[in-house]
Amino acid sequence: MPRSFRSPVIAVRGDHDVGCDSLPDSAVVTVRGWRIGLIHGHRGLVRDSATVINQITIRYGDWYRTLHRHLLARMGAVDACVYGHWHIPMVEHVGSTLMV
Repeated sequence: MPRSFRSPVIAVRGDHDVGCDSLPDSAVVTVRGWRIGLIHGHRGLVRDSATVINQITIRYGDWYRTLHRHLLARMGAVDACVYGHWHIPMVEHVGSTLMV
């Protein structure tokens, strides 16, 4: 018989999550000494629109580097930052922080 594990679920609110006011915009959890930042990753309509135009005209370019700097400034010192607003799979180090 398989063992059952129970762990807390930590969730953050996205920009289209209606009725989820009780969820925070971001959270930092510590797992076995690793600080993991959770954030949806949107930056507002104007910046998001500029990013879409950048994606279409330049085919991604450096937009994600700016996004990563923005997210890390909001999250503070974390070992990993998990975000999802753009639905584009990516794993990259920014300094010593793993961006997923």
